[in-house]
Amino acid sequence: MSAFVDVDAVDAGYGRTRVIEGLSLQVGEGEGVALVGRNGMGKTTTIRTILGLCRATRGTVRVAGRDVTRAAPHRIARLGVGLVPEGRRIFAELTVRENLLATAANYGVLAHPWNLADVTTLFPRLGDRMRQLGSRLSGGEQQMLAIARALLLGPRLLVLDEATEGLAPVVREEIWAALRGLRARGLAVLVVDKYLHALAGVAPRAIVIEKGRVAWTGATLALADDPALHDRYLGV
Repeated sequence: MSAFVDVDAVDAGYGRTRVIEGLSLQVGEGEGVALVGRNGMGKTTTIRTILGLCRATRGTVRVAGRDVTRAAPHRIARLGVGLVPEGRRIFAELTVRENLLATAANYGVLAHPWNLADVTTLFPRLGDRMRQLGSRLSGGEQQMLAIARALLLGPRLLVLDEATEGLAPVVREEIWAALRGLRARGLAVLVVDKYLHALAGVAPRAIVIEKGRVAWTGATLALADDPALHDRYLGV
């Protein structure tokens, strides 16, 4: 499996504070990877560095075979990367339809690019709320909108930071079911979340980040089902 994302010996942080150090990881074409670890260990900084939102001070980041270590975020997005950020960050004063159309493109040059009919089939609730303002949606609906908006960019890799944080169990399952469907279509996924058994259906391989470094990598289910391993890397 060729690497769509290749992070090699990267240091990055904010100002003089180094958050990740010597970090290396890969996400293959069409692969599902879970990025997990305790709070404050560098998961979001890792994502931000891949996307060009945080500049690497050492090492190399490659996306779709191109060196993007110094590239602007919009250049990286145009290589086929869609982000669903922590906190959703939809346009609250735009309607659902306007949110979806505002950034629609086909950066991944997909043979069958996503359109409004596709995303409303994936998330029927959005089809019922096309004229509703983003601010009037529930938290779960906002997350569905954030995912749908990212899909309309035509990504080859979907990155989700805290995919189901704060959502009701029934809504979380809707999100997981949608993500499993996307994986079945061959979309690569890099996802941060804490629900390991649900994650395993989307991202069979897990990478544990600890103090800004890769501490462990292996099967997501192995991490979920081994109490000693789970407590070592994820226990509080």
